Amino acid sequence: MASHLPRLGNKAVRTAPRPTQRPVSLMDTLPPSLYSGPYPKLDSPRHRWKFLAAGTFLLLSGIGVGISIGLTVRLPQQTPVALEAEGLLANAIPVSTLVTEPVESYNVTRAFTGEVVALHASELGFERNGKAIEIFVDDGDRLTRGAPLARLDTRNLETQRLAIKAQLLQVEAVIRDLEEQLKLSEVQLDRREGLLVEGAISREQRDEFSFGTDSLRARRDAQVASIQQLEAQLADIDVNLDKSILRAPFDGEIAQRYIDRGTVVEAGQPILRLVDASNLEVRIGIPAEMADRLEIGSSHTVLTDSHSSQAEVKAILPEIDLATRTRTVILGLDNPANVVPGEVVRLELQSDPIATSGFWLPLSALVQGERGLWSTYALTAADSGLPGLYRVERRDVEVLHTEGDLALVKGTLQVGETLVDRGVHRIVPGQLVRPLSSLATTQIETQS
Repeated sequence: MASHLPRLGNKAVRTAPRPTQRPVSLMDTLPPSLYSGPYPKLDSPRHRWKFLAAGTFLLLSGIGVGISIGLTVRLPQQTPVALEAEGLLANAIPVSTLVTEPVESYNVTRAFTGEVVALHASELGFERNGKAIEIFVDDGDRLTRGAPLARLDTRNLETQRLAIKAQLLQVEAVIRDLEEQLKLSEVQLDRREGLLVEGAISREQRDEFSFGTDSLRARRDAQVASIQQLEAQLADIDVNLDKSILRAPFDGEIAQRYIDRGTVVEAGQPILRLVDASNLEVRIGIPAEMADRLEIGSSHTVLTDSHSSQAEVKAILPEIDLATRTRTVILGLDNPANVVPGEVVRLELQSDPIATSGFWLPLSALVQGERGLWSTYALTAADSGLPGLYRVERRDVEVLHTEGDLALVKGTLQVGETLVDRGVHRIVPGQLVRPLSSLATTQIETQS
């Protein structure tokens, strides 16, 4: 134990142990006056931390109050005049406007109704009477030219044909027999001619043989004529047999089937309707004075309920329809795939210009007035002196013509006058309004 002590000369010296050093806290830096006096417990750690929290809270509260006071001081103070202007602008209704522009004439657009028809459409039937034993097609079937459609019962024709062929064979046999007899008669006549020259027989005997030969020749010619007659009957039966099968005269589609198998039909009775929907045209009745202005080959737009198509004037019929007192105009469609036969179409044409002065206004700018007149609202300068703020005044007008959503009017309107073009049901005469076009500018000027 003595060996570890420091020595001073020959004597060991005992030194006191050094105290342990603790870390310095924030409380150690505070002056003693803050925690001395009547609060002896403030030097404990728990009380020191409470004191620090309270000081931090007071410091942050002071900073917030200072910022609020600074912002309040910086805000400008609104004057009573500014407050009144702001109230007027807030109460004014924003409106959409237009500027009037005069016109000296207008055209009336007239619409004429017509129908889409197929260039080829036929009611098909047989050319002879008979019983339909087969119907090869049904509604909606697409066919090509020459396709069989229906067939009649042909058993009676086939029986007649067999009988005529038998008669033809009989007549041919008779002709062959007469040919043989004629040959023999001609040989015998040649012999009689020789005997007559020799004087062995009289001329009368030779004439009897000559007459017999001529008679055979006439009988043979009659039978040949019978053959021609029978052959003609056969040809007629063959034609009827061919007509017993109804065939499509052109490419098309079966629009309607009128009969069924087993029906007895008359010659010419329609049994099917065939329509060529690939070739369509439009037929429209137009007054004669307007039809005269159309040119062959000119292009026009025809309208249906769902779309529009271009059409070219192909022909204008020379006669006036007695029922409609119009001339029929035929137009060919550029794209027939968009329409179907029987569809109703409209052709719009403009009349000659009608001289009159007025203004075109949207129907939404009109409000019903008194005594059959209409009114619109004009913007006049307000007495407030604020930019972009106007007062509404009524202007009485008379409607001359309407077209679509526009109306041609005349009345107490001036050129270049600003009118409310829609939303007139929200305002009354004398009310303050703001045009939507100047609303943003007015707000900026008021704030400045």
